[in-house]
Amino acid sequence: MRLLGVLLVLVGCHGAGSVTPDASTEPDAPPRLQGLTVTWRARPSVPGMVTDKITVTDVVFQLEHLQLLSDAGGTTHTRLQLEWGSRGEPADEEFPEAPVAHYQQILLDMRSDARPPFSYAYKIEGTWQDDEDSGPFRIADPMILEVPVACDVMLPASGSVVAIRLDLRNALNGINFKNLPMDGGVRVLSGGPQLMGLRDQLMKHAFVQDD
Repeated sequence: MRLLGVLLVLVGCHGAGSVTPDASTEPDAPPRLQGLTVTWRARPSVPGMVTDKITVTDVVFQLEHLQLLSDAGGTTHTRLQLEWGSRGEPADEEFPEAPVAHYQQILLDMRSDARPPFSYAYKIEGTWQDDEDSGPFRIADPMILEVPVACDVMLPASGSVVAIRLDLRNALNGINFKNLPMDGGVRVLSGGPQLMGLRDQLMKHAFVQDD
């Protein structure tokens, strides 16, 4: 009887050690990131106060092309709309086909759709105030605008992410809103020297690679 008990214990131990875990209980591996993903941020936040006198409620950029440039060539997406407003920030733009390379520039090619309500390359809306006056404003530029964004991204085979930050402070600080024409109670900027100055500031300072 003692020998039979020892044999039963050994058989039980052997059976327990041979159990194979159910594969269905193992955690899923995270999806592999491939290509380059562009994310968009606004600092200061939009909608919100970008300066102590200017609040931006909505910004729309009509992109005919969004191009990534690298030492191995470029890759392009077309017909995109970047909008910051009540519905949040623009969605990430994924470039799974982007080759492994050193990326040095992102080119934003803004163009008017030429059809209402998108007959502008970009539009900025909000309110302004100073010591004597205040009110809503609208900036709508019908001309083509190409904005180069310098970047420094090494894209490995496993993929990477680059964040682009929108900062409107320099662009809007230079506008004299009191001198803009009125349209239905709204100060409107759609041409002239002030718009040319705004375009220059957008090209130089509005879009930068975020840390």
